[in-house]
Amino acid sequence: MRIQQETIPYESNESFHVHCYKPLEVCDFNYWHFHPEYEIVYVHNGSGRRVVGNHTSTYTDGELILLGPNIPHLPFGNLQNPDNYEIVIQFGHNLLDQILAFKEFRHLQFLLNRAQYGISFGKKTKMKLASYIGEINEKGSSRIIILLRVLTDLCESEDYEILDRQLLKIKKPHSDFNRLERIYDYVSKRYANEISLDEIAEEVGLTKNSLCRFFKQITGKTINRFIQEYRIAIARDDLREGQFNIGEVAARSGFKDLSFFNKKFKEIAGCTPREYRREFQLLGPMGFPHR
Repeated sequence: MRIQQETIPYESNESFHVHCYKPLEVCDFNYWHFHPEYEIVYVHNGSGRRVVGNHTSTYTDGELILLGPNIPHLPFGNLQNPDNYEIVIQFGHNLLDQILAFKEFRHLQFLLNRAQYGISFGKKTKMKLASYIGEINEKGSSRIIILLRVLTDLCESEDYEILDRQLLKIKKPHSDFNRLERIYDYVSKRYANEISLDEIAEEVGLTKNSLCRFFKQITGKTINRFIQEYRIAIARDDLREGQFNIGEVAARSGFKDLSFFNKKFKEIAGCTPREYRREFQLLGPMGFPHR
């Protein structure tokens, strides 16, 4: 699986591109990719996994995310909920230059600066946009007005998370990112089993020491840390689904020692597996408290 540049299919009468994925429809660009445009993704509901630059995590009750140019990422969305849908908005520097020419919109530059790292917005902002973002698929000048409203609401939002603080962007040769993608692919297929750094190094044509230096240089974190974060993301999925006890969750995500799993889960997730499951059960699958 290779990282690829996506070409946004602008129509002759549009200054930015919008695609709405209907229920039970998936994004057909289902691999690691990047593009020079900014991207806003609104996922109505359900859970899924974020892979943005070197950041890997999960989301529940949908997602609202803003990505800056040339950040490698996997598609979002899911097919778990029959009423789910996804809206993807992509726009380039030419449109932004015209918007920022108006002094009234220059405050948006602060939002665009943060977008260079990838931003995930919280439930309050997502619910605010939910009331009108679907109208952006309409033709005509009203879609520009809606885009400006979206950008303004994102700029004013206070509930957000910066995703890729190491700023993994396409600045190095594609061969480096092809190698990185092969590492990601290897871990995604073998996370439940023992992972040998020697085997990964052989897979990508490096020595073990060169592999560790390469991964740290590109992502800003050690490869062992990445593997642990990936496994914890898998464990979070299992804990939310509630089908397995904590010992089974640990084993399914690749942790052979339960105490080590509990320690790493709290270190990465900020709470114990039991606390995480309890919190999710109190909120319910859609993120609202049970009555």
